[in-house]
Formats: sequence, structure tokens, C-alpha cells
Amino acid sequence: MRRLVLAAVALALLAAGCSYTPVTIVPELPESAQSSAIYASDGTLLTTLHGEENRVNVTYDDMPDHLIDAVVAIEDARFWLHDGIDVIGLVRAARSNVGAGGVAQGGSTITQQAVGVLLVGQDLSLDGKIEEASLALQLERTLTKERILELYLNSIYFGKGAYGVEAASQTYFGKSVSEITLSEAAVLAGLIKFPNAANPIDYRDRAIDRRDIVLDAMLQQELIDRETYEATLSEGLDIRPPVPQALVRYPAPHFVDEVKKWFLDNPEFGETREDRIRLLFGGGLRIHTTIDPQLQAQAEAARDQILPNAETDPEVGIVALEPSTGRVRAMVGGRNYYGETRSAKYNLAMGSGRGSGSSFKPFVLATALSQGMPLDTRYPAPRTATFPMPGGQEPWEVTGGGSAAADLRRMTVSSYNTAYAALMIDVAPSNAVAMAHRLGITTPISPVPAAVLGSENVTVLDMANAYATFANSGLRVPPVMVDRIERADGTILWQHAHEQERVLSAGIADTITDILVDAISGPGATGNRARLPDRPAAGKTGTGTGHRDAWFVGYTPQLSTAVWVGFPNATTPLEPPNTPVRVFGGGYPAEVWRAFMGPAHEGQPVFGFAEPPRDLVPRPAGSNPSAPSIASQDDIQGGEAMGPTTLGGPGA
Repeated sequence: MRRLVLAAVALALLAAGCSYTPVTIVPELPESAQSSAIYASDGTLLTTLHGEENRVNVTYDDMPDHLIDAVVAIEDARFWLHDGIDVIGLVRAARSNVGAGGVAQGGSTITQQAVGVLLVGQDLSLDGKIEEASLALQLERTLTKERILELYLNSIYFGKGAYGVEAASQTYFGKSVSEITLSEAAVLAGLIKFPNAANPIDYRDRAIDRRDIVLDAMLQQELIDRETYEATLSEGLDIRPPVPQALVRYPAPHFVDEVKKWFLDNPEFGETREDRIRLLFGGGLRIHTTIDPQLQAQAEAARDQILPNAETDPEVGIVALEPSTGRVRAMVGGRNYYGETRSAKYNLAMGSGRGSGSSFKPFVLATALSQGMPLDTRYPAPRTATFPMPGGQEPWEVTGGGSAAADLRRMTVSSYNTAYAALMIDVAPSNAVAMAHRLGITTPISPVPAAVLGSENVTVLDMANAYATFANSGLRVPPVMVDRIERADGTILWQHAHEQERVLSAGIADTITDILVDAISGPGATGNRARLPDRPAAGKTGTGTGHRDAWFVGYTPQLSTAVWVGFPNATTPLEPPNTPVRVFGGGYPAEVWRAFMGPAHEGQPVFGFAEPPRDLVPRPAGSNPSAPSIASQDDIQGGEAMGPTTLGGPGA
């Protein structure tokens, strides 16, 4: 009689499952959360972004046969034979469940488990099991066995925050699931029933016991032979616990933060910020960035070479990008991203910016040339000058000159503040600010005369991009940090589309480049410490008000790089006792720039800059009689001698 009751229960479940018709069924992989990954331009992984679930889906073909065999052996020995419901298993479960008041024990096939995880949840009531059985039958009619296993093994929980076999393999063994051994596969299969209680990180002995049970099931079902069984039993477990997320270290962390910020601020990836957060951290995206790991390492090495003392030396911000594409190839936003201070993760290459010093002067020069001013226009360049201000304002006192008069080329090469102050007034500050914005500066700039000397804040990224416009003969290309984004299935979610805009005539841009070449390698150049030995380069120094900021921004045809040096608090001056010497743009920043750009160009072809049109701004023949020689460097630095205790000069 008892056997008849058991059989009746099993048959009732089977019959009910066959007749039950759910409203809908979605036999495709649900949109379960998957971890996203950020890659460098060479395809190397920078970091993985986890949401609430650490999951990376893989295909059935990525799963080794011994993993499939292990899972089937321990979870559903008749998986390849039944149609979604295993009557023999149901009878066995019913025998244990009679009198329990419900369905309290297994008998569920892998297909039923997949339905439970993916579609209906873990409902152990009789109605819940009937719905599960019906959906399992339909799933088997719709999908192949292989696809069902793929869905199942990508969805179930394996403990320690790992969902799916790929995340589990990475979590416990530090490798892809395609690389795991038979022993490791048996461990994972054993975790399906006990994901927390038998995880090998916290409970190694239990994990081994579960592994051995799985191996025994495989032996009994003739999925492995005895020799393999005994050899695998004797193997130890090489567990490689993952580094806690808070302690994970990865390259270019400030850059990675900017990529995440760009994504979360972009409405193309979701109507609301919450939508974008879910997609970024749970969409299984593959984000391919522009960062070059070798150039990134070289930028950090250049900083450490020139300013090696992390405790006492000032901070350094560096951005390098390609002028013709805008692709950001290196970004250094600070020395110790993983430090414990509140400001450790603040990106000094971005943020609200810092005072640009005289590195702003080329924007004023571009304004003057665009207004038709000849290059041989001369301005007085005394050591000090006073300029009346409108509206009853205090007169503007400017220091930093060294010549009775200088033309536009000489006053740029020697960075004469007094001459440039007069030029700024002549072109109108509002026009110069508009030019800076057209060239690539995005931060707000007040249209005041003092902007020519760097009173306004700019970012390192913007300066690299604005100077890249000169390198690109007047074509501005917006900076880009991401080349493309792929969905989890490999299709393209987003692809960068190249943009460029003519913001300055090629003739004027190439003329400015010609002048900035002299600012590095010409007579009296303030940027001579940035000179590259094997190729032409153009650039300009900058020293901020009160010596709180120092810059060198320069470029070759292949790479535009901005270097900023200063203290994070924006109030500490770059002078003794804070630094060994008083720091100017032609000192530490120029040296860091050269220490980076030299190795960055090793093995690269040498390209010259485009020749400027001689009829537009003729270059004076011979030397400029008003220009001091290198020997009179103290003059062009406004009286500051270039010696072992002084780097650069006011306005440099």
C-alpha cells in the first residue's frame, strides 16, 4: 500500500507538470548581473567591476568535459536521459517526503534546478514544484541539454560571492574555468549543494570531503577509471584566495576612475544614473580603453626619477595623448592612490584644475595672430611694468622681463611677462579666453588680464589637449578614454566615433609650433631642460602665482604631454623649506616631461613639424638683437639666476 502511495505522488507530480501551462516562459539567458571588465589598449585587464553579484558568463564550450561530468554525476546522474523530469528521482524523493507536509527533499533534475534559479525561485510548496516541473519539460523541448547546462552553471551560487563557474574558478583557483583540473572541477561540483559550508577557502577539509564524494560518484557512473580516481584523491588543493576588493591594486587607477565617471555621466548608457550604475557594475561589459600600459609605467617612472621622495616631494600630474586622435595614453593623477589619506584618490590631473602660469601665453599668441598681428610686432619688456585698470581698479603691477623690446617670437621663447601683459590688453582678455576654450580648455576662465600669467585654473588633461591642437595644425580633437564597449555577448554597445573641428588656421597653428620649438631649443629658451636629443619638440613653461604651481606642456607630432608639479593643498609654495630649490616650470616639470617623452619615443620614427607659411609670419633672419643669449639667462628670468638653487624663473 505504501509503495502505491509513493508511486501515486510521483505520478501526480509528473501529470500535473505535464498539464500545467504557465503564462510565459523565457528560455533564454536572463539578464542576470555580470561583472564588467576594463581593459587597456593592448587587451590586458586593468580591473573588474563587481556589483551585487560577481558573475562572468562563459559558453558551454569553455567548460571542460570533466567539469560537466562531475556536475552531472553528483546532481543529476540521468540528466542526459530524461526529458526534464526524472520519474525515478521523483519516486525516491516522494518516499522521503511522505508525511512531511510538503516537498522537503530533492529529486529535482538539473533542468528543474535551472528553472528554479532562473524563472520561478526556490518554491518548495507542492504548487511551486508542479510549476517547476512544467517549465522544466518546456525548457527541455526548447533548448538543448548543453544550453541548459550552460544556463545552469552560469547562474548558480558557489559561495564567497561567486555566481557561476567562471567567477567561482577565479575566486578559488585564480584561473579561468577552462583551465581547471579534474580535482578542482570536483570541488566546484561539490559546492552546488553546500556553497557556504564547503567553500575551500574557509573549510578546506569539508571541500576535500565533498570533492571525494563527487569523484566516487564519477567512478560509480564510469565517468572516470579507478586509476584516475585514486590519483585525483591523492592530489592536494591549490587554493588561491582572491584579494579583497578594497585591497585590489591595478594600473592607472586615476584613469580607471575617470572612465567610470565618464560612463556614469553619459546618458547614452541609461536614462538615470541608477540605470547606468546597474549596467556598469552588472552588465557584463567589456570596456576597451585607450591607456597604454607601457606609457603609463614610463610616466610614473619619470615622476619617480625626478621627484623620488614620496614623503616630502611635491605631487605630479601627467597626461599624454595623441594629437591626431585625442586618445589618452597615460594619466598620472597622484602618487599614492591606495594611500589612507582622504585625498589619496583625488585626481590631480583632473579635478578643478590649478593655475596655469605662463603656459597660458600660447593661447594669447594664437589670439593675436588670428587678429592679424604680424609676428615682428614688438612690445616693451622691462623687468617691471604698471598697467592702469578701468573702473577705478588698482593698477596692475607685473614683473618679469629683461629686454627693452621684443617681438612676439622672442617674448614667447623667453616668456616675458611684462610684454605679454601688454599683448593681453591689446587682444582683449575675453578674446584670449574664447581662444583658450576653442583650443580645448573646458574649465571656466575669467576674462581678466591676469589670465595671461596663469591666474585661472586649468586641468592637466585640458592643457595636453589644447596644445595637441597646435600639434594637429589647428584641428581640435576631443580627448577620448574609451575606444569601444562590448556587451557580454560580444556585440558592440558603444564605439568611439572620431571627431575633429577646425578651430585655428593651419598656418597660425604651425607658426605657434615653430615658436614653441624655439621655446625648448632656441637661444634663451625657458624650456631648454625639456629638449629631446633625437627629435624636434615644442613646448612652453609655466609658473603659477606665488610659486604654487609649475608646468611644462609640450608635444611632438605623435604625443602631447602636460606635466604639472605642486602640492595638493594649493597653498604651499614650491620653494624652500618645502622644496630643496625654488621650482619654476623650466625645472622639475620640464625634467619630468623629458624623462617621460624620451623613453616614450624610443623606437618611434622621427617626424618633423609642418613648416609655417613664411608669408604669414616671416621668421626674422639671423638672431634677434633684443634677445638675450643663453649666457644672460638671469635677464630673461627677471633677475633670477639659473643656478643650483633656482629652477626656471618668474613667468617661466
